[in-house]
Amino acid sequence: MGDQPKKRRQTKILLLDSNREDLDRLAHSVQEAGLRAVALSHFDVAPALYKAFLPDVAVVALRTTDLSRMDIVPKLRQLSSGTLSLFCLLEEENAEARLHFLEKLHGCDVLVKPVDVRELTAKIKSFVRIKHSLGKAARAAGEQRLAGIRDEQTGAHSLSFLQAMIAQETRRAERHGGSFSVLVSGLESFEQYKNAFGPEWVRGAMEHAVSILRHTTRDCDMLARLDESRFAMLLPGTGSEGIPAVRSRLKICFQRSPFEFRGRWMKTPVLLGAASFPEVVGTAKLMLATACEDLRRWRETRGRSRSAFTA
Repeated sequence: MGDQPKKRRQTKILLLDSNREDLDRLAHSVQEAGLRAVALSHFDVAPALYKAFLPDVAVVALRTTDLSRMDIVPKLRQLSSGTLSLFCLLEEENAEARLHFLEKLHGCDVLVKPVDVRELTAKIKSFVRIKHSLGKAARAAGEQRLAGIRDEQTGAHSLSFLQAMIAQETRRAERHGGSFSVLVSGLESFEQYKNAFGPEWVRGAMEHAVSILRHTTRDCDMLARLDESRFAMLLPGTGSEGIPAVRSRLKICFQRSPFEFRGRWMKTPVLLGAASFPEVVGTAKLMLATACEDLRRWRETRGRSRSAFTA
């Protein structure tokens, strides 16, 4: 007998919604899309079921009038050691509530009912694909080759690995549709601080920046170090329309999170540039160059604003 073709592993999704009608409708839709779903209307049993089911993704419906159930998100994240991709569903569009959940739930993707199931399943599949690719690359690399994938100082991925993942995501989006973005971050006045405080400040500032970027983005977003002062992130499933919310969330978090250096608490405002597919179509280098150019424009605009203010 010949070798049997290897069966593709089915993506597992945990659905949590106290509205039974909405829950059944969503469960039926994602199962039709080829996902294996378990639906729960009682949130308190979710941690126990997680250990038995080990889902790849969790979709949690939350109400702005009842914030007591928000604690299920950090519980699931802790159980999964940070590997679970999480989506939160709001009952209605509310910009303030959306920002609140994005901040409190540390970068969960927030959607609004009624959910476009095609968009949700496309995002889920994209996120799972990115995670599987990262795991496969890490296993292939082994301990001796991890230095080529990770930046030793911060633990972020390397530029070459990021470019490979952008190229893969571009091929997927061109073939199957969808969107993604590349975001580049840099600290404001980096050179001035570096000249004043030296390499010790640079190390502390970069480690602090990585901590914030990881804390405020989703588990599926891939973080890489570009150079001494800049980081880049691949945001699968996030199109140009989602970038303003990401910018706002990151800027607020950097503003609220100073770091200690030689007994002083120092704020490090962040500047952000972005490029999105399909608005930008091309190589990974082109996507990064476009995002870096956007960052440069924001830096110049910020500099002109400060000069006008002090004039």
